[in-house]
Amino acid sequence: MATDPRDEIWNAAYFSYYQTYYAEIVEDALIGRWSYFDHVTKIAAAVTSGSSAVAGWALWKHPDYSWVWPLLTTASALLVIFAKQLTVAEKLRDHPNSRIVFSTLRIDLESFRVKMRINPEFPIESFQDELLGFRKRYANEIKRLKHDVLLTQSLREKCQVELNNRVKE
Repeated sequence: MATDPRDEIWNAAYFSYYQTYYAEIVEDALIGRWSYFDHVTKIAAAVTSGSSAVAGWALWKHPDYSWVWPLLTTASALLVIFAKQLTVAEKLRDHPNSRIVFSTLRIDLESFRVKMRINPEFPIESFQDELLGFRKRYANEIKRLKHDVLLTQSLREKCQVELNNRVKE
């Protein structure tokens, strides 16, 4: 039994939309995680900086708390080192850029699907070409993404649940 090419375009358009929306949600979640890490690091560094060292001296006067200040400064220093080694600033630049690309592509795919609904007898060749253009944009952005240590299986699953809640079709 032959399949209508329009049905295949519909299916591929939905699949592309779904993949793109998922990638957008993942990027948004990673922005949240890296922003949180960055804020904690900056606050810890500020609290244990030279000007805050005066507060540390107060802890040294109490023998029961003398261990707290070295622990705080060590933890703060380690956070700053991790932030540098994990290239947090780069991630806080790249993830928003990717989110914008995926968001724009998702909206374009939504518009594409609306055009198919408006004209169910859409021209196959031009719509096929347009769909392949969307797929190419998606592939180019996916290739640009780098491995991210904060993208855990748990986060992937949360993003999947969020996507399924958003996409009710």
